[in-house]
Amino acid sequence: AIAEAKAAAIKAIELDPGLAEAHVALGDIRLWLDWDWSAAEREFGQGISLNGGSALAHDQYATYLAAMVRTTDAVREATRGRELDALSPIVNTDLGWCLLYAGRIDDAVEQFRVTIGLDANSAAAHWGLGSALTEKRDYASAIAELKQAVALSEGSPVLMGHLGMAYGLSGDRAQASKVLTDLNALAAREYVPSSALALVHVGLGRNSDALDLLDRAYD
Repeated sequence: AIAEAKAAAIKAIELDPGLAEAHVALGDIRLWLDWDWSAAEREFGQGISLNGGSALAHDQYATYLAAMVRTTDAVREATRGRELDALSPIVNTDLGWCLLYAGRIDDAVEQFRVTIGLDANSAAAHWGLGSALTEKRDYASAIAELKQAVALSEGSPVLMGHLGMAYGLSGDRAQASKVLTDLNALAAREYVPSSALALVHVGLGRNSDALDLLDRAYD
C-alpha cells in the first residue's frame, strides 16, 4: 500500500503545502520506498519548520538520521520527540532504537523498559528490549522478551527472525532451526522478508547463507 500512501501524501501537499504531517509522511516514503536520501531529509526538515512542536516530525526525522548512521543526531531528535510527547509509546520506542543504534545499549535497555511501563502490550517495545538484551548477550532474558513480542504481534515474521537469531546465539540450535522451519512454511503462504530468514542463519553461524539472503532482500 506504500505506493498509494505516496500518492495520498503528494495530494495532501497539493491541497495544503503548509501541512507538516503531509511532508513528514512524504519524507518516510522518500526514505523507505524511493531511497532518495536528500529528498527525505528535505521533507522532514520542511515538516519540522512548519511545526516545530510536532513530536511525530522529530521522531520520524530521527529514524531517517538513524538509517543514515548519524546516530548522535538521531538520539537528539528522538529525545526532542519524547520531550514533546512523553507518553507516546511509539516515540519512546523509537528513542530506544536510536540509543541502541548509537551503541548505548544500557541506555536502550532502560528506555525500552520505560516504554513497556507506558504500554505493556507494545510489541515494538518488547522487540526492542529483546534486541538490546541480545546485544548484551543476556540471551535468556532476550528470548523471553522476543517471545512476548512475537505473541503480541500475532506472529510477525520479522520478530520471529530476531527470536530465531537469539535462540541460535544462545546455543539452542534446535529452537533456532524450528523457527527457521516455521518461517519457511509461512513463506509458502505469505510474504516473509529474506532479512528475517537471514537473522536466523546469523544466529546459527551460517554467515554465507545469511549474506545470500541479504543480497536477495536488497534485490
